[in-house]
Amino acid sequence: MRNWIRAILVPLSTLAILLLAACGQQTVGSATSPPTLTPADQWPDNRFTQSIPKPSSGTVTAVSEGNSAGYQIFAVYLDDIGEAEVDAYLQAVQEAGFQSVHDTLGIAMENAVALGELFYNGEVSLSVAASGSSLNLAISLPE
Repeated sequence: MRNWIRAILVPLSTLAILLLAACGQQTVGSATSPPTLTPADQWPDNRFTQSIPKPSSGTVTAVSEGNSAGYQIFAVYLDDIGEAEVDAYLQAVQEAGFQSVHDTLGIAMENAVALGELFYNGEVSLSVAASGSSLNLAISLPE
């Protein structure tokens, strides 16, 4: 079941980031590289993850990297995280200065089977996707 969920969430997370990145400043001739998925077992320490809050729970299972429309994209995939922990993470993201794109645009997210939330703090875009016990974070920074 988790592989099925990941098969849905990974492309959706990447698509959400690509769509959000496409709304930003366009760079003529910027190259696009497809994301590469790499197994991982610990929270990565890089300029992407340093720009967002670290979840207080969950097990890192993979990371991916790519670029599109003048943005570099880095994603972290976690398992073994509960609904309460996802809610706490969303609160931490907002406390870190990120604003929900859904709230800003007035898009209702009621009765969703899976959670998909986009955040932006003026420079960093963060896509949060959760379903079951999985949490996917896609971080986008301008090149």
